[in-house]
Amino acid sequence: MGAGGYVTGISIARDGTKVVRTDTHNAYIWNDQTKIWDELLTRKTLPEGDVPFPSYSQQSDGGKSDGPGCWEAAVANSNSSVIYAVWNAWCYRSTDRGKSFQKTALPRIYARANDQNFAGGIERVMGPKMAIDPANANVVWLSGDMGDGLWVTNDGGGSWTQNSRLPQPTDGTASKTSSGPYLVAFDPSSPIIDGKTQGIYVAVYGHGLFRSQDGGATFAQVPGAPIAFRRLTCDQLGRVWICDTSTMAQPIKKYENGTWTSHGSSNARLIDVAVNPANPAHIVAWSNALIIVQSKDGGATWQQWVSHSDPNMSKISTTATDIPWLAKSVNNAGLSIAAAAFDPSSGKCYIASGLGVFFVESYPDTSAIKFELVSQSWGIEQLCVWRIMAPPSGAPLTVQLDRSAMKLSNPDVAPDTYGPNIGLKDGFDLDYSSSDPSYVVMLCAKLGNFSAYSRDRGETWTYFPGKGLMSASPGGSIAVSEPGNVVHVPSNNGVARYTLDGGVTWLPLSIPGLPATDGIETGWGWLWALNRKILCADKVQAKVFYAYNYGPSGKPELAGLWTTTNGGVTWTKVKAGTIGQWTTYHTQMNSVPDNAGHLFFTAGREQNQPLYRSTDGGATWSEVANVKDVITFGFGKAANGAQYPAVFIAGKVGDVYGIWRSTDDCSSWTKIGEYPLDGIDAPVTMAGDPNLFGRAYVGFGGSGAAYVDSAGV
Repeated sequence: MGAGGYVTGISIARDGTKVVRTDTHNAYIWNDQTKIWDELLTRKTLPEGDVPFPSYSQQSDGGKSDGPGCWEAAVANSNSSVIYAVWNAWCYRSTDRGKSFQKTALPRIYARANDQNFAGGIERVMGPKMAIDPANANVVWLSGDMGDGLWVTNDGGGSWTQNSRLPQPTDGTASKTSSGPYLVAFDPSSPIIDGKTQGIYVAVYGHGLFRSQDGGATFAQVPGAPIAFRRLTCDQLGRVWICDTSTMAQPIKKYENGTWTSHGSSNARLIDVAVNPANPAHIVAWSNALIIVQSKDGGATWQQWVSHSDPNMSKISTTATDIPWLAKSVNNAGLSIAAAAFDPSSGKCYIASGLGVFFVESYPDTSAIKFELVSQSWGIEQLCVWRIMAPPSGAPLTVQLDRSAMKLSNPDVAPDTYGPNIGLKDGFDLDYSSSDPSYVVMLCAKLGNFSAYSRDRGETWTYFPGKGLMSASPGGSIAVSEPGNVVHVPSNNGVARYTLDGGVTWLPLSIPGLPATDGIETGWGWLWALNRKILCADKVQAKVFYAYNYGPSGKPELAGLWTTTNGGVTWTKVKAGTIGQWTTYHTQMNSVPDNAGHLFFTAGREQNQPLYRSTDGGATWSEVANVKDVITFGFGKAANGAQYPAVFIAGKVGDVYGIWRSTDDCSSWTKIGEYPLDGIDAPVTMAGDPNLFGRAYVGFGGSGAAYVDSAGV
């Protein structure tokens, strides 16, 4: 699928070795031979047993990690075979360019790679939160989050000490989350004594800048420094660069020879500065919203380039031959730049961004000539896929956070575009009409409802004409029977509605006791971030839908399986009470193609519950023998001679976790995989291919999607 998420930091060694970190999935190293980013942290490179797969939330770590994102990663300048990465609240070290990692002696620290609580949500892109001594790959300074302090190792991670000489970063609020990370940079122009660089700068949010001239033994505050910032840079001449994020009036602050000077444009909130190692007079600064400010005379004069959604007006052009849809997204939704750094080996300036990695290699002398950004993102997979669907005809479709819907016409090639809105819109669910599979609906709701339908299998999309009448509560489920007959059950306690006229009008479900306004607990879903699919249409019987309610507080009578046979006009509870236990979280339910009244149901990951099924429209349910803890499931083409679709699950058969397939109506199971691509991310959605036996598609919570052809297994 290709990149698509926040690359939150980049580290480049003198020889051009490049490492990046992301907020939702992994860190990567650029492979210059294959021209692809390789995952650094996998089940093969990490110590055995260190991947808490398939769930991160059951760890007894006090919330110090938040999933498979990477808090910080850096490559050593003095030896590019040495890489440090902070993942899952542990610090790891590699001495073979990422082919293997060993856990250092650092205790678990708060290192939530996707945290967005400090100073308006900027800590995931703040940096560097880890600095490796440019003269000594064994000396590392590393910051935790939320008061976990600043740590130092002088022996490659064999031992660590906590530096307590500096105040805690603060954004001025009283909560623990108001204590963010320290930013650290070595001064490469300073003396080296006993193999250690003596000059160290530490930026402390809310307090300013501190300097050590004795390798960190003592620190003194630098007067006049900004107290609000995202990034810290110390260049080859020992000059310190900080973008003051509290102002747009000359926000670039340079500290040189004991004096601060202000630089840059007067109308851009800049966040990071990159200094050309081959020419220290060449400085490029970037804003989060893709404004470039450049000086070629050491900061005496500056010119500005601004990106516009209109390509004819924009002073910045974007090329993405590796992942074509990225260029379209830049033009319509911006780039959300996190960090910038020059590659000393090539002269290119690289940026880590909310879409992937881009570089600039030509630096115009005047803003009359466009800056050209080129994508170098292939290999990074970071889309948060919420649902994957394979209709009876046409290509698989996905919906994901930020990038709504994509059509995977060729699963080995990145899509050209996404829709219906090429902007930042969250997709949550998909369904196709069993009577006309070319008619597809998608749920896109967050900060407004942007749900849509397609009459050409997801090639193009049209907003529902009455989408403004749908609940704007984010998350939830959507289902379609005949074209135009759609039911929408939102999460975040939104009001469920149905339409019989293609979305022109939407009416609330007529179930006694259900709230009539958004915001009151409904029993459908209380938090959009939970991947719940509790609504589906029967794939044989027209106008039949099924909806599961867990029973809101004070209204247990609503709990059960509800069904309608007239498109949503009236509803009947056919099964009273919950289906198993723990069904308020990542519950998933779906109907079986070509089998009227057949349903499967799982409480979802972490719940240690059975997989349930019904063959009578949800009136009665039975446990699937020997199967439990199913995260997600899907249905594919039946095996030759079989009468029932192939069933795929990500879960446990017996007590063995894996990706399993049954071709005999769940009587027996074949393990077709365990951890797709040896990854550290967990499956959240699955679909079998209805046209190709053995093929299954799996979507991940932070790393796109994968497929397997298992016919020979």
